[in-house]
Amino acid sequence: MKKSDIINHLSKSVGMSVKSARECFDIIFECIIDNVQKENVTIIDFGRFEVKTRKGKMARNPQTGETFSVPDRDTIIFKTATSLKKKINKNKRGEKLICAG
Repeated sequence: MKKSDIINHLSKSVGMSVKSARECFDIIFECIIDNVQKENVTIIDFGRFEVKTRKGKMARNPQTGETFSVPDRDTIIFKTATSLKKKINKNKRGEKLICAG
């Protein structure tokens, strides 16, 4: 499922234009992105977004053999909610889960 599929589903489910659905979708993700930089973002029954710092390390260029230092960096981690894991694991045949609506 792609972003456009989600937007189309939202548009049909709520009865709004595709343009309005796209704006809503973008606003939600902008909110998540802006806030995850300051604190964890938790969406009940879906999961939690959080920023983790990965420690720096020494790395090696495989072509030249030169070693260099990779600095610490922040990355976004997503942890799936237990309730979502249970829903996914109920689907034992490997079929796609369809959005209710």
